[in-house]
Amino acid sequence: MITLRSRLCYEPQELQFGTSGRRGQVAHLTQLEIYINALGELRYLQALPPAEGGIAGGGEFYFGYDLRPSSTRYVPEQQGRGEIAQAIEAAIRHSGLRPVNLGPIPTPALAHYALGRGGGCIMVTGSHVPFDRNGYKTYTGRGELLKQHERPIGEAVGRIRSELYGQQYQESLFDEWGFFKEGSRGLPPERDEGRSLASARSSSTSTPRSAGTSW
Repeated sequence: MITLRSRLCYEPQELQFGTSGRRGQVAHLTQLEIYINALGELRYLQALPPAEGGIAGGGEFYFGYDLRPSSTRYVPEQQGRGEIAQAIEAAIRHSGLRPVNLGPIPTPALAHYALGRGGGCIMVTGSHVPFDRNGYKTYTGRGELLKQHERPIGEAVGRIRSELYGQQYQESLFDEWGFFKEGSRGLPPERDEGRSLASARSSSTSTPRSAGTSW
């Protein structure tokens, strides 16, 4: 059987767990790698009890992104990589949750919005690292991921990796370069509250923010 892993034309660089998020060079951030890690984390969250930040299957799960180019579009200067938010949206949807796009929004505003509704969220952001890097950060229904989550999340991600790598290439969502086979994807319409939250956050500070920060 010809598997996805056997067809990959590059050596995958696995993202490492961090309580501040998973980040790396955009040139190595394939949509496949983002999807593997996010899907593993989302399945783990759905296995947790609500008291520990667990997320109920079938419910809304929020995501947002910063303004750096690779967050929402392909970047020719970074080996064509990018559309990270699109990989996150697909992982949310395929985990059985309903993705809610809050658009370009500050990380604290996204977390506040999600936690106020008892939900989790993922923020696509490189924070304050250079533009040639990016990544994402996941929040449970109770806040940030903690060190205690590292081992079980690592196990969940490992299972997803084995599952996807072992798929027949013909049936895989991904091509030999780690892109979605269907090409560039759009994102769901932004929820109006996202714009309001972003505006409120921006107007609450007098410090200018660059396009590459997470506010």
